[in-house]
Amino acid sequence: MNWMFDMPRMFRIRFVQGVADSDGCVKHSEVEIASVPNALFFADLLQSLGVMTAHVSYEKGEPLKTIMNRKQASSLPVFNDYVKGYRYRRMMNWPRT
Repeated sequence: MNWMFDMPRMFRIRFVQGVADSDGCVKHSEVEIASVPNALFFADLLQSLGVMTAHVSYEKGEPLKTIMNRKQASSLPVFNDYVKGYRYRRMMNWPRT
């Protein structure tokens, strides 16, 4: 899906949001997207959007999920800011420590 990198920024953001809204989760300091078999693609796509902490988590040598810093994920935002689903709200309102 290399054509995705030629799409306008907002298109790429909305694409990531659609995937994250269904396959993403928020943890204390990070956001994950379960993206087998496309973890490398999503890490590259997120980095193309300025989320430089995006990287791949491997399990048994296989790319399992894409992980990024929660603060950078919220600046994109990775979850849809228009819909403001529960993942978006959790990411934006997580108690700061």
